[in-house]
Amino acid sequence: MITDETLTRINEGAQLHHHQGQRKAARDLFAQIWDEIGGERGDPSHACVLAH
Repeated sequence: MITDETLTRINEGAQLHHHQGQRKAARDLFAQIWDEIGGERGDPSHACVLAH
C-alpha cells in the first residue's frame, strides 16, 4: 500500500493518462506536482518517479 501522498498523486496522473485517456488532465497534474516538489531540486525519488 502506498502511503506517500506525492506518489499517490503521481499514480492518479498515470491512471488518468494510461487508463482513462485524459492526457491533458494528467499532464496538468504532473506539472502541478513537479512545481510542488521543487522540480529537480525536490526529493530525488519523487522527481525520478514523476520524470518517468
